[in-house]
Parts: sequence; structure tokens; C-alpha cells
Amino acid sequence: MKKALDWFKGLSILGKALVIIGAFFALSVFAVAVSPPEETTPPPKKETVAEQPAEKTEEEGEKPKKELSYEIVTCVRAVDGDTIEVEIDGKTYKVRYIGIDTPELHHPSKPVEEYAQEAYEFNKSLVEGKEVRLVKDISEVDKYNRFLRYVYVGDLFVNAELVKQGYAHASTYPPDVAHEDEFRELETQARNDLLGLWAPETEEPPKAAEEPKEEEKKEVTVYITNTGECYHRSGCSSLSKSCIPISLNDAKAKGYRPCKRCNPPQ
Repeated sequence: MKKALDWFKGLSILGKALVIIGAFFALSVFAVAVSPPEETTPPPKKETVAEQPAEKTEEEGEKPKKELSYEIVTCVRAVDGDTIEVEIDGKTYKVRYIGIDTPELHHPSKPVEEYAQEAYEFNKSLVEGKEVRLVKDISEVDKYNRFLRYVYVGDLFVNAELVKQGYAHASTYPPDVAHEDEFRELETQARNDLLGLWAPETEEPPKAAEEPKEEEKKEVTVYITNTGECYHRSGCSSLSKSCIPISLNDAKAKGYRPCKRCNPPQ
């Protein structure tokens, strides 16, 4: 050991440095050789994720669907075939159905139109007292300040059902035309099926001949005077000076009037 130290002291500075470096290198190799192998953790398996197809853009030809806003309210009253009253936040508002028109029931200057009552009764049976869904198109209100809406009860499209059953015409006004084609097709079908407004007019049955009055079944005799213009019953005080018998039919034909005093048959 002493000889090794004397040898090391006798080396130059460069030699000493090389010896030290060599010693560290040898120790490092020895440490690696005798150390136990490290446990390795396998990498986590990658989850397979199905690749979602990219959504089509408007440039690729698919137009976005128009979304119509809606609200759910209670119908408190049917006004006529195409108008109802609903309750919103404790207040009552009128709602006019979009795209259809039924015969006038309450027009201020027109008489009740044919089939107006039937349209009202049918509309009433569909919506009155029920929860309805009001769907807006473009316009909010009409010139009478009524809400303009499509109306649904559950899955039933009320506007369309009125046209389908022949209670309403298709009548759309821009810009509220979302269901125009549907209403036109339903009206054509109702016409072809002769429903409601399109049903053929039925002729009234002929009236039975009226039974002749009892006085007309037999010849009735009344009395006139030489100067008077009335006919009388027998015993009338107007017959004190003259009393000429005549049939009731002849008296009427000659222009005689019934006497107010004795009330003869007329």
C-alpha cells in the first residue's frame, strides 16, 4: 500500500488525473455489473376510440334545418275555427292560426258564413281546455295584435287537421310560409274527398202540401151590404139595413175586407 502511495506521489499532475479518472470508471462499471435489474412497467394500452364522422358543412350541400321557437300554454277558449285564447303568466291572449282560414263566425259587418259553426265546434273539440304548444314562424303578431302561431296538441298539428278534414282553406301569407306546401296538399285532398267545405250541396226535401184549413174544406158563407166594403158574420150589427150572402172566396176575390167588429173567418 505504501509503495502504491509513493508511486502515486511520484506521478506528474497529468498522470495523477488519469489515474483518478480510470479509478472512477472502473468503480462505475463494477457497480452496474453487480446491481439488480430494474423492474420495467409496461406502457398502458391505448383505448380504441371510434372516429366520429365529420359533420357536413353548408358548403358540402346540406342546409341547416330552421329551428322554430315554441312555448307550452293552456287554451282557455276557442273563439272560432282559426282563433283561440290562451293563458300566459296569468293573462289571456288571442292566437290566430298561421296558414289557414275558416269561414267567418264573428265578423262585425258580415253575417255568419256557411260552415263557420261547424269549423268552430271542431276546433273547440281539439283544443279547448287543453295544453297546447305554440310554434312561431317569422311574424309575432298580426294587424289585430293577435299572436300568429302553429298550434299542436301532443303530436296533433291542429292547423293541418282543420284543413285535412275540410274545415279550413289553405291561406298562407309571407313571410310565414313554413308549412305552405303541406297545407296546399291537404286542401287538395279534402277537395278530392268532398269533405266539409267541399261537400256537395244537398237540396232541401220538398215541403209537404199544407192541409187546407177547416174553413177551406167546405164553402163558407159570409155577408156583405149594399154599400159596405167588408164581409161579416151572420148577425153582425152592420147587417141591419142590408144582408147579402156570398161565399168567403168570392168576397175575398171582390176585394171585401173582414169586419173588425164581428171577426168573420179569413
